[in-house]
Amino acid sequence: MSAPLIGLVGSGGSVGGAALALLRHRPGLRLRCGQRRPQAQSATLETHPLDVFDAAQLERFCEGCQVVLNCAGPSWLIGERVACAAHRAGAAYVDAFGNTALLEALQGADRPSIIGAGVFPGLTALLPRWLVNQGLERPTHLRILSGGREPCSSAGGADVLLSALGGFGTPNAHWYDGQVQALVLPPGTEELPGFPELAHRSSYLTNELLQLAQALELREASFCNVFSNPELPTLIASLCQRLSQSHDPHSLQQAVAQLVRAADLELQGRTSYYRLVVELEGWRSQRPYCQRAVLRSHDSYSLSATVAVCATVRLLEDDAWSGAHWAAQALQPATVIDAVLQQACNDLSLVELPGQQARNSGKEEGAL
Repeated sequence: MSAPLIGLVGSGGSVGGAALALLRHRPGLRLRCGQRRPQAQSATLETHPLDVFDAAQLERFCEGCQVVLNCAGPSWLIGERVACAAHRAGAAYVDAFGNTALLEALQGADRPSIIGAGVFPGLTALLPRWLVNQGLERPTHLRILSGGREPCSSAGGADVLLSALGGFGTPNAHWYDGQVQALVLPPGTEELPGFPELAHRSSYLTNELLQLAQALELREASFCNVFSNPELPTLIASLCQRLSQSHDPHSLQQAVAQLVRAADLELQGRTSYYRLVVELEGWRSQRPYCQRAVLRSHDSYSLSATVAVCATVRLLEDDAWSGAHWAAQALQPATVIDAVLQQACNDLSLVELPGQQARNSGKEEGAL
């Protein structure tokens, strides 16, 4: 029996390149890489020029694959196209990004899909689930910080803008007492736990967090995007408003280029970093308990690749699936966190906090 064939779409990108490096270290796999500029081939690695908007070329690329992993973007524009081609070829599908519309579109397919297999969505729900499993008997409050300073790829920038336009969640809101409520944070930068510098946070109730809050029966759940420069969220809001009013087909490309330039300027002479901070409060051994997890990495792209590869391996190991699933619901949190920590550039620290005191200090001093 020949080794299983994995089709990797976007292998030349930030997430795809990291996923390729991880997959090449796994024995017993053959890899087929699709990108604009094919590289050298080997016995276990073949590369093909791939334009996902060329239907015939995409069909040929997917033929013979057991799993097609899509790390290209913007996922909001190409995810369903690549997934449907993979399913027609008899392959399972993994998307390093994805949204609710894609999940619903793939729900009735015979072949399985795992979407949201990246950092956000993905790890932003997997790390809280992992933290719950560290002995917390009844979680009640969840607070998440995600962000830092890192390059912005063109595909990633497009997904940021399109997700903000396409109902990825509710800005300036959180989950509290069984309903969505407003949460408007003060402007400016502040000291945040786990972050190496003063930063700006912006609240955003994602659909992923809403599902997690309901599944865990949380009283409160909040998520904040964190930026090293408070001008970046202002720019994103301005670009989204401009896109919503524009009928120019080139407007998205222009907006993405502006966002990429702003991220590049923010990086000049500075070190790239990404942080995911999760603070979970509840009850343990009949007493209030609060624990904070801080995941540190050089950037979010390698983390996304790790989650995506975990999802790919999951579908290889068990093909008796159907329909579409979020990565945070389909994957074992411990498996993903172990894979993340196998990478030398990643570090995870845990600290126990006073429960009620932590919550009050978060409102008064700008901490979580």
